[in-house]
Amino acid sequence: MNMGFDVASFKQTLKSWVDFETPTGDEKRLTDFSSLVFRALEGCGAEVNAFKLPGGPVLHASCGSGQRRCVLMGHMDTVFPLGEAEKYDEENGRLYGAGVLDMKSGLLMLIHAFAITVKALPANWRIEALVNSDEESGSIHSRETLSRVLEGSDLVFSFEGNRKNCLTVSRKGICVFEIAAKGIAAHASGGADKNKSAIYLLSEAIHEIYGAAYPASVSVNIGFIEGGRATNIVADSARLKGEIRGETEEAISEAENIIRKTAEKNNCAFRPITMRPPMRKNDKTLRLFRAISEMDPDLIARSAGGGGDAAFAVPTGAYVIDGMGAEGARAHTRREYVEEQSIERRLALCVEAIKKCMNEFDSWA
Repeated sequence: MNMGFDVASFKQTLKSWVDFETPTGDEKRLTDFSSLVFRALEGCGAEVNAFKLPGGPVLHASCGSGQRRCVLMGHMDTVFPLGEAEKYDEENGRLYGAGVLDMKSGLLMLIHAFAITVKALPANWRIEALVNSDEESGSIHSRETLSRVLEGSDLVFSFEGNRKNCLTVSRKGICVFEIAAKGIAAHASGGADKNKSAIYLLSEAIHEIYGAAYPASVSVNIGFIEGGRATNIVADSARLKGEIRGETEEAISEAENIIRKTAEKNNCAFRPITMRPPMRKNDKTLRLFRAISEMDPDLIARSAGGGGDAAFAVPTGAYVIDGMGAEGARAHTRREYVEEQSIERRLALCVEAIKKCMNEFDSWA
């Protein structure tokens, strides 16, 4: 398929986007970056709206007047704190940099796919783009807007990056939680009772949390802990943050209940922070995968451990697929990368998949 794709131009824009740091939660930088995405979508002939939200905007672009709706999803934020992100570079056919896989390359591919699809849009379809700023923090502020816009959609393609030859048909849900302990401050020279130390109480809870039996699909990780003020003071406060990942809401809820009871048993307070639902595999997701794999029999239906915003599309009843972006690995690390040779191939797959699924859609019912 001749898309008129210019890889050099794509890489030049990708470099500028990767080097434009967009840490999740940095509202100003994400707002500034969103103006680039806004203008790119406008350049496709789309009507673009920006919903101003804490943490950064949600962009919604639309072209066409048909009743059927195809929505392309992506996000602008990355996990790296300001000043700690790796700059763009290339080596041995790989493109490196902060967020290059998750998901600056996918976001740029989304815009290219949007621009190409608009030129041959079936009369009964609309093509839309939905891009948020807080995916990496669980879409805390944007999830309500995402769900509202997605309501009534028919086809949803998320452009997150992926492993080689993979499309994502399911993702785990994620519950982020906090546990806090309160102790009694005292000078350490007095041989204070360890049960008065918030750090001790929290450590006992941690030991039991990691030793508990959870449902088969569940994993638990404690990734942050802080407490105390000095080595010669018994800690009067300490807290941790962790997450529960699971394939179903029921499994996550069961694990959450175990952790809550463990915290309370150790005189600690448990507080859920966010809950991103799982993207559950269903007949519509698998039907969409089959349609796309007819064009490439080597495609693999992947169940991913990470969360994603495509989960908000599944409850609407749409046909949903995730992981349409470029191929690569090491997301969220300092050497995150995309395989350069995958970009044009995956973009062609995306464009042909969108067209094919639009044309076949009415025969699927």
